[in-house]
Amino acid sequence: MASNPVSNETKTKLKGGSYSATYLVERKGRKLIRKEASLEHDREYGYTRWHSQLKKLQRQGKLFPGLFPEVLDFGVDKKNKLAYFELEFIDNAVTGADFLIANPPRKEIDVFFEEFVKALDRLHKVTRPSSKNGLKLYVYEDMERPLEVASKEPNFKKFLEFKEVVFNGETFPSVAHNVSALYEIADKYHHDAWECYTHGDLTLENVLWVPSQKRIVFFDLYEENISDNVYQDYGKLLQSSKHYYEVYKHLDAKIDGNKVDLKVKPYPGIDYFNEKFHDFMQKSLSRDELMIVRLYELSNFLRTQPFHMVSQKDKMIYFYCVGCSLFGKLLKDAGMDGKR
Repeated sequence: MASNPVSNETKTKLKGGSYSATYLVERKGRKLIRKEASLEHDREYGYTRWHSQLKKLQRQGKLFPGLFPEVLDFGVDKKNKLAYFELEFIDNAVTGADFLIANPPRKEIDVFFEEFVKALDRLHKVTRPSSKNGLKLYVYEDMERPLEVASKEPNFKKFLEFKEVVFNGETFPSVAHNVSALYEIADKYHHDAWECYTHGDLTLENVLWVPSQKRIVFFDLYEENISDNVYQDYGKLLQSSKHYYEVYKHLDAKIDGNKVDLKVKPYPGIDYFNEKFHDFMQKSLSRDELMIVRLYELSNFLRTQPFHMVSQKDKMIYFYCVGCSLFGKLLKDAGMDGKR
């Protein structure tokens, strides 16, 4: 914690962030959230995304009052060569991840899930036409290209040479050696091209829950998803609810050649939420739509690799293997595993 005696301000760095930094600021008895990004270094993954997040917060905060924290201020810190924006602090809130990891009574999770779905519906029901080719652009920009960028990390580059990976005892094809199949799946199952407003980075850690108000608040939005649709938001949520992202990112996998192992104890609260979400998708989506959700689901373990190069280099191989496991199962269900 840093303290400035002149302005009577304290500044505490919060967890998360690769190319930007987030702080809890206490200024003149008032709490707020401040997010900073360098104006000089790593602009593509840092300042550019920081700025687009600011614009998305401003736009969607106006369109959907109460769903997002209010933007209080933004500007430049020339001395430290930083850009910043400041957000309201939400009192008595807990992240969705922390809420579920604590395993509250199921009736409390039921309330959380109900309000969560209502909040998402407010975003997703506002739709607009799109292009079928948007998903192919997404596959390149958020799946193929991130692997190319991440291959600059020596250990990860060496691991990508394996044509198969053995993940928790099961063998799967390496995505890097079968990129064309991603485009085939996109073409085969993506039919109706439409978009809507989205969160864009819908992990349970990026959702605030205020139990006393039965209020959902979305934060840490993401704009660079090429095509904004429900499948992208759903696939991202599975990263948390199905794959324990918030848990695994703090653990170390055992790596031996192309063999990677890492398992944790079950988290009943997260599992129950995921069961409800799975049932919700089964009732809401067609089989082809569910296949597209799964494509987005695996993409989240590829598109974030450039960010892991900065903050979690040791997790790159593990998360890649999660993606490969999803890829192998998706190929099988698409009837394409025999072609590889």
